[in-house]
Amino acid sequence: MPAPAGRWAPGVRTGRRRAFPKPGSRHSIVLEGEIGFRSDDDEVVLEPGGYLTKPRGQMHVMWNAGSVPGRIVEIITPGGFETYFRELV
Repeated sequence: MPAPAGRWAPGVRTGRRRAFPKPGSRHSIVLEGEIGFRSDDDEVVLEPGGYLTKPRGQMHVMWNAGSVPGRIVEIITPGGFETYFRELV
């Protein structure tokens, strides 16, 4: 069953790719569900209220590690990267 708009269905992955290469920061805050993050050899599953900063220049992947749809806030600075997320939907 697909997740409602703006949420990740259980088991959905973002795919492995190079992190944002320009100067700036990437932060993720979990709002609902359990979201897994992996960067190189480090892996963590966060629950609502959990957050992390993704290292620049490292490969990373995120996924819904729970059994219910998950939702996060992704903060990326500087701007300009939002078109990537539009292409995912």
